[in-house]
Formats: sequence, structure tokens, C-alpha cells
Amino acid sequence: MKSAVSSTWIYGLVITFILVFAGYLAFTINYSTAFKVKNEMITIIEKHKGMTNSIGNKVNSIIVSGESVTANVGALQTINLYLLGKAYDVQDTCPTDHDYKWAGVKVLDTKNASEMIDNPAVEGKKYYYCFYSPTGTRFYKVRLFYRLDLPVLGDFFTFSVDGTTSEIFGMNTSAIRTASHS
Repeated sequence: MKSAVSSTWIYGLVITFILVFAGYLAFTINYSTAFKVKNEMITIIEKHKGMTNSIGNKVNSIIVSGESVTANVGALQTINLYLLGKAYDVQDTCPTDHDYKWAGVKVLDTKNASEMIDNPAVEGKKYYYCFYSPTGTRFYKVRLFYRLDLPVLGDFFTFSVDGTTSEIFGMNTSAIRTASHS
């Protein structure tokens, strides 16, 4: 009987270790993926010299005859297309700090910015990602969300990853700016 009780404890310890290790791996993988996506978003904003909005021109595709594709899109559309390509679907609320007014992207699409974003973000409403650029500055701050997805147990928590662009010289005049201090 004594060996049966001690083996139960060992099985319990092994199962607990496996669950903790699997949770740690899931958290690490989701977190690193979110950082890669955030870094790509920042790179897109810097390349477009701001969070720009441009519908783009329709051009004929070389790959598929007769198909039209959109070219020369802005940073907002490029980020949305990138997130769609990554099958990104996490939403959460934008910050409601009193110093800055964040803009929230409510639709991952390539339409006009007025149809895709709330500028400023509405408190309590869920968005795919948020950004702001205070008036008088040359940088953007981006907030992206990710979910802790554990196998079998499901989704537990939604976390956010923040990033800031480098100082953008020659910021595009068509950039989407968010309101500065309240």
C-alpha cells in the first residue's frame, strides 16, 4: 500500500510539471509571435513615414490574367493586409489614459481610414490594434494584442505588446494623427 501512495505522488508531480511546461511554451511562443508582428508593424509605419491612408490604384495582375489588384497603399492598409495574412484575430480595448487619445482599428480591411478606425478609440470597445502619435512629435506608439492559448484548456488571458517607432524625419503630411494631450 505504501508504494501505491508514493507512486501517486510521483504521477501527480509529473503531470503538474508537464502542464506547467506546456503553459510556459504556449506563453513563450505566443509572446514571441506577437513581438515579431509588432516589430513588422513599426517597420511598415517607418517605411511609409507615418500611419498613412491611401486607397491605392487598381492595376492588372501579371500572375492571374484579368484580375485587378491594389497597389500603392498606405501604412494602415499594409498593416491590415499583413495581419490578415498572419490570420490575426485577437481584439481588446485600447488604453484610456488621460494623456493621449489612442486610435483603434476596428476592421482589418483596405477601405478608407474613416471606415476602419475610431479616432479617438471608444472606451470599452474592442479593436485589433491601437496607435497614437501626439501632435508636435515625430513618432508613433503601437499596441497589439495577443492571447494566451493553452492546448486543451483554451484561451485564458489577453495581453498587450507595446512598441514605439524611431523618430520619423519628413513625416508624411497625409499621416493619420491622433489627438495629443486632453
